[in-house]
Amino acid sequence: MRDFYRRYFVNANAVLSVVGDVDRRSLQRLLTPWLDRSKVGRRRRTSRIRPGRGRPSRLRSRSGGQSHVYRLQEIDRQPRNFLAVQVALDLVGADPDSHLFQAIREEHGLGYDVAADAEWGAGFAAIMLSASAGPGEGRSLAKVLDDVLRVSADEGFSTDDLQRARLKRRYEHALLAERRLDRAIARAESALTGFPSLEETRAILDDLGHDEILRAWRKAVGGRGLVCLRD
Repeated sequence: MRDFYRRYFVNANAVLSVVGDVDRRSLQRLLTPWLDRSKVGRRRRTSRIRPGRGRPSRLRSRSGGQSHVYRLQEIDRQPRNFLAVQVALDLVGADPDSHLFQAIREEHGLGYDVAADAEWGAGFAAIMLSASAGPGEGRSLAKVLDDVLRVSADEGFSTDDLQRARLKRRYEHALLAERRLDRAIARAESALTGFPSLEETRAILDDLGHDEILRAWRKAVGGRGLVCLRD
């Protein structure tokens, strides 16, 4: 761990993002005593991701108290495609009115917890879905999850559903205007990874069409994936 920190926690790998009423000179004066100019370091080179074959993996749990299923889907990391997948994931994912939550909790009475998220980084992008249930229910959870993804890709989404998902995304971005820390983090991430800025992201979301969102989702569901079961 020490070697890792010495190698990568250096100025060259850092981005400082400040949101608020502070001028550049005051900020430089405040930070100068804390920056060691002799330890600038080198910018880390990102290793290329090598996707696996996507075979299912099964883990044994010693506790026996719960079953878990995790599913990762590799997706196209182009920002516009990623944002389109995010809109669709809001409809399919873990919210109480989403397809996956309704299927696992309401229709089958299986799940304790349901989660869905999308991650983007230098060289990768993926959606992650997970759920938990009672002992021995891992296979049932995996089947329900697979069915929900397949049906959503086959049948698509209604115009009203997509509009609701768009509004949710816009609302989340609007909240950033009131949370300076979150805005600063978002700008730092954009500078480090090359993801579009908050303003660019809002413009892309406003421009996404129904067909484009559905194409991105179908491509994501039909792409390379990994399922992990834990009973």
